[in-house]
Amino acid sequence: MKPEITFQKKIEHLFRREYVKICASLSHRFGIQNIQIVEDSVQDALIKAMQVWGYTDIPDNPSAWLYKVASNRALDILRRENKSNTFPEYLNDSLVEEPFSEDIDQVNDDLLKMIFTTCHPVLSTQEQIMLSLKLLCGFSIDEISRALVKQNEAVKKSLTRAKGKFRSISKGFELPQDGEEQKERLEVVLKVLYLMFTEGYKATSGQNLIKSDVCEEAIRLTYILSNHSRYNSPQVFALLALMCFNYARFSSRQDPQMHLVTLKDQDRNNWDKNYINMGVCYLSMSAKGSDLSKYHLESGIASLYIMPEKYSETNWPEILRLYDLLVEIDPSLSAKLNRIVVLSKVKNCKIALNELNLLHKNYPKIETHLFFAIRAELEQSCALIEHAIKSLYKAIELAQNEIEKRFLEAKLKTVLN
Repeated sequence: MKPEITFQKKIEHLFRREYVKICASLSHRFGIQNIQIVEDSVQDALIKAMQVWGYTDIPDNPSAWLYKVASNRALDILRRENKSNTFPEYLNDSLVEEPFSEDIDQVNDDLLKMIFTTCHPVLSTQEQIMLSLKLLCGFSIDEISRALVKQNEAVKKSLTRAKGKFRSISKGFELPQDGEEQKERLEVVLKVLYLMFTEGYKATSGQNLIKSDVCEEAIRLTYILSNHSRYNSPQVFALLALMCFNYARFSSRQDPQMHLVTLKDQDRNNWDKNYINMGVCYLSMSAKGSDLSKYHLESGIASLYIMPEKYSETNWPEILRLYDLLVEIDPSLSAKLNRIVVLSKVKNCKIALNELNLLHKNYPKIETHLFFAIRAELEQSCALIEHAIKSLYKAIELAQNEIEKRFLEAKLKTVLN
């Protein structure tokens, strides 16, 4: 039995879903030079919604309600600060009476412009990613810090600089016209959407392992890209395939008691066949052309995990081959750690543990629970029980997500017994 969805959860889900749409629409109307006012106004609208809707029913069209409240708030601030000359001249008081656009093409057009404007070349790559996570995903400072493995203060300073540059973009909302610029900005956009989905798929901290609303928004934005003739590149389809394959397993990644369930123990009958079929379709569409991106390889790996009817039928040698290619394209710590897990399936725990120790020499200051959780698993398989216990204690110490922490604590209890 699924836990009851609380009022606050409903509001959070709605706000996460509507945040970027309302920010994009208001930024388009008030001008991106007023992005901070727009963002503050949308945040204020959420606070007011939680206060008002707690005593009354949620309106039939909550999107329009949030839009109108945020729009009124932004206009009030602009008037109070005597900035009426800082937004486009064609705007007037009738803006607040204008309903939130339900035209899907107009909404998607505003979203595309917001996506690519946050990835404008006037910003550094790091600033593009941070600003996109803030404006497109509604990420908090803490969420951005965890996603990019940075200190909160550093993120705050970078965001302040990025917003300053963002406001200086003279042409406002625009889509890149030059082919090379379009390609460069699309790469950043895809990285942002990838980070967004990853944070939702496996939350780095808090009480929840999964943030389905974050993943759904990442899928929706990627889908919008895939339907645009100028941006539906093979990489976009590959990323969309990866998201579909992983989202298909959502309902099986936790049991009714909210405990983590590993791939081996998941009930495959509960996997969403529609998302699996969509993943297969998008993976096929991504095969056009000669480019091989990290998204192609990761979606290929995800397909090999999800297509067999039984865990015992998993094609580990083929998965290892794809991981070997992946670490050449994307030599990240995460890719290398996942490859070592697969190596243990193809070879043995001793070979995998040796590679993990070599990896540790290259990353002597590793402070991620995943590294020590993998080490513990390999040490336990190699009958190095004392070492495994030590590694599990370290993994538990570093784990920030409560569900993962409980999973590791249960594993430690098993090893101790």
